[in-house]
Amino acid sequence: MDGVARALSLAFQLFDAGRRVEAASVCQSVLALAPHHPDALHLQGALAHVGGEPQRAIGPILRSVALAPGRAIVHNTLGCAELAIGRPVLAAASLSRALALKPDLAEAASNLGIARKQLGDPDGALEACRRAVALAPDHVSARVNLGAVLEERGDYQEAAAEFRRAIGLDPASAAAAFNLGRALVPQGRLGEAAASNARALALDPSHAEAHLNLGTAKFSIGALDEAIACVRNVLSLKPDDAPAHSNLLFMMLSHPDVGPDALFAEARRWEDRHARPLYRLWRPHDNDRDPERPLRIGYLSADLRQHAVTNNIDGLYTKLDATEFRLYGYAEVAQPDAVTETFRRRAEGWRFIVGLGDEAVAEAIRADRIDILVCMAGHTAGNRLRICALKPAPIQVSFGDLTTTGLEAMDYWVSDPIVHPLDTTERFTETLLRLPSFETHRPPAGAPDPGRPPSLDKGYVTFGSCSNLSKINPSVVALWARVLHAVPGARLLLKYVNRFADPAVRGRFAELFASHGIGADRLDFRFEVQARVHHLGVLHDIDIGLDPFPFNGCTTTFEALWMGVPVVTLSGQRFVGRVGEGILRRVDLGDLVARDGDEYVRIAAALAADSGRLAELRGSLRPRTAASALCDHEGLARATGQAFRRIWRDWCRRQAA
Repeated sequence: MDGVARALSLAFQLFDAGRRVEAASVCQSVLALAPHHPDALHLQGALAHVGGEPQRAIGPILRSVALAPGRAIVHNTLGCAELAIGRPVLAAASLSRALALKPDLAEAASNLGIARKQLGDPDGALEACRRAVALAPDHVSARVNLGAVLEERGDYQEAAAEFRRAIGLDPASAAAAFNLGRALVPQGRLGEAAASNARALALDPSHAEAHLNLGTAKFSIGALDEAIACVRNVLSLKPDDAPAHSNLLFMMLSHPDVGPDALFAEARRWEDRHARPLYRLWRPHDNDRDPERPLRIGYLSADLRQHAVTNNIDGLYTKLDATEFRLYGYAEVAQPDAVTETFRRRAEGWRFIVGLGDEAVAEAIRADRIDILVCMAGHTAGNRLRICALKPAPIQVSFGDLTTTGLEAMDYWVSDPIVHPLDTTERFTETLLRLPSFETHRPPAGAPDPGRPPSLDKGYVTFGSCSNLSKINPSVVALWARVLHAVPGARLLLKYVNRFADPAVRGRFAELFASHGIGADRLDFRFEVQARVHHLGVLHDIDIGLDPFPFNGCTTTFEALWMGVPVVTLSGQRFVGRVGEGILRRVDLGDLVARDGDEYVRIAAALAADSGRLAELRGSLRPRTAASALCDHEGLARATGQAFRRIWRDWCRRQAA
């Protein structure tokens, strides 16, 4: 063995032992003697990749491939680096080449599963990951990757089983522990999820994803201070993590002590960190400036699928005048469903954008010559707000976002005169685009008959909420406890999907209410996971709905009204705290809107004492709701079309000035 070969062998040994600095030093000495040695170039690239510099890894690995194209392991390393820099298409090609050269290379199969997952190919991802596990049953990363694919498909129990197998193979695997925690949340096992993420952090305190997962678990049970602290830990480790930063904004919305200035400042920090660096890439738009021509409207969303949001956008999408507006969809949807297909059929152009980089999607929007881009709920999960930061359309509109985007790049925020009255104190960067109502609701098909108030048969009033537990913060518990004290004998029914299946969650809320003098005998926890039509049956057991604050319910309030259940709301000072008022005023229930906690208690107690009104509302609310603006999709479509035309004319006029 010559000197170069011996040195290279030593370098690989050092690399395998985790002694990367020494390995890099020896590798550089080899390259000084043999600058075109394919193995040395491969090692140089591998060192850059594992050192957190995947972009710098690409060049040496490509040179290695060019010199010796037949080595599967090099193609695998190239694919890993391409995945790390957000190029899943190239990564899938490199990893497929690795498997063609060496079909039993389990690592390449596992990595190919990741690439296909990022490309929105769940079946291909599952096939590749199962192949990897079959080739190497004891390969921990392969097990973790298979679990991640199963989790994304909604196979949470099987995913958790794979993560547990990985932990059995390597109890020190932080990746397996944090993934297990993530898979337990949708199963309603939040206590176990928090413990699993805490274990991951004990193994690796710098594991940003574990901090995020722990925050998600805490947020899911309304432990807001702990959740926010977890996400701030993520951002201290990964300051450029835009989705985590959006998650922080979302969590802050539920916190009763977060004021408008703090929320607005955080939104602007999001812009400074994640969007402003992209503003230098803006280019003029050369769209046809005819103010009266048919307009191309693009919809950028992760929610064009079975999702609560899709029940609210008929007036903004499905019912728009097809002769005036050409619709285009940009769907960050990994698993399309029947709802996705409904939206796709209505569109003139459609692109699935999973796996595509922000700049690539922005260029596609430009190529489609979109006139108005509607960013749907940009700071919620999965949405791609950085695409809007590239300003691919001349006019950009935020719809369904729960707070300001904070972006100078966003021109308008869809709102209405109730959630944003003329004297609103909420702060935002956009111009408000006030419609008569910012959204409509699609009535649930096959909803059961409302029946009669349960208090008529039970002899006591049942208050209730089906809101996300993240909205039921300690201040909400304190106020609801006051309501129960004001109505002796009344009970409170709580349900949100399967969250109360976890004894730890039931225990937490029982303790919170007990601290305000409300015993467990007055609480009714429900946790059956049911299809929407069957879930509505829970409302048969509720006389009066209680709306949380500062983040009101939306779909939950509409569903309550549809089932004849009146809802008491506390009106706030920002968008998410005024949605309840907007819904109630549109069915002439403005008297159920409270301005402070004392009034909230008085309204709830007075309504509980009025059995005649409860019975009347049980029978009248559904037809009243159906006849209201809440269900006037055509009316909202007309108003939306008029608003779109107006802002387009304004843009054309400004360009001509």
